[in-house]
Amino acid sequence: MPHYPIRTFRSSNDLEAWLDGLDYKSFWQAIVAHAVELPPKTECDARIAEGGVTQHVMLSNLRSMAADQIEQRYKLKWDSSFFGPLPPLNEDDFADL
Repeated sequence: MPHYPIRTFRSSNDLEAWLDGLDYKSFWQAIVAHAVELPPKTECDARIAEGGVTQHVMLSNLRSMAADQIEQRYKLKWDSSFFGPLPPLNEDDFADL
């Protein structure tokens, strides 16, 4: 099993980008270093095998749980500059309202 060192994050954006880049197997290997509380992998694997949930949905839920805990632990915030400036509004944007 590859060793994943603990990652540091500048913002919630950085954390989300990292989590989004992990597949199911890599997620379990990488998240160990962050000591988050998650359901046991064996339990998650069993639910997937039983057909109770897809691996995609399970991974999405696990990523969300991990992100919440890591954001709280390190007091991460969303970096709005990550998305760039918002385009200016004009009167045409409100024409149909």
